[in-house]
Amino acid sequence: MNTVLRLEGDRTVAICALGQEEGADARLSIVTSQMLAAIEALGLARVQYPLHMLAMASELTQEDYLFVQLAVLAKLGTDRVIEATRYLGAESPLFRLSHAATLFQRLGIETPDGLLRARPCQDNLVSLIGTDDGVDDPVLVPGLAVCELMGW
Repeated sequence: MNTVLRLEGDRTVAICALGQEEGADARLSIVTSQMLAAIEALGLARVQYPLHMLAMASELTQEDYLFVQLAVLAKLGTDRVIEATRYLGAESPLFRLSHAATLFQRLGIETPDGLLRARPCQDNLVSLIGTDDGVDDPVLVPGLAVCELMGW
């Protein structure tokens, strides 16, 4: 299961790199293939990846699931967050709402009600946390439901 989590993190970073790094499309394709193979191996062992179960049960769209994945990056290490945010033009050890907005805009994903009202926020799958660093831009972290499901 940790392999799928790591590969989903790699895939999320690869999505952030689209249009910013030569070969990002190929990198995304390779990581996606590896991730699907790991998920298939879990399925053969009759095990479901918890975040996918949650996504299916909650009927999340691909865009909603991407928003959850962005929040989960922090659990994979600061280096993953820094790498992803570097591709989004504002390198940071914290994945902020503005980073998500940049990525969604770059990918042409419309958020009619804004990311603050995105379904993962409403369903407590993603939490937005203010910081005391003087920056008025909340940090994305996995919500309580995700943390409990993943054992964090």
